[in-house]
Amino acid sequence: MARGAATPDGRYEPNETPPLGRALGAAAQLLLLLVPRMILLPLLVVRVADGGSALESRSSCPAC
Repeated sequence: MARGAATPDGRYEPNETPPLGRALGAAAQLLLLLVPRMILLPLLVVRVADGGSALESRSSCPAC
């Protein structure tokens, strides 16, 4: 197949490169799915474990 030409179902062979727009779109979708999980899940766990005051006390260092 020609470079960047997909099969009718939109799949590419490992040695083919998709168009830049399609690659950036797929990367944006992946980031929108993964980044909130990396940020929100730890915050939720800390909040449920009632560790909010421990995190706040670290940020306000009296000796600094």
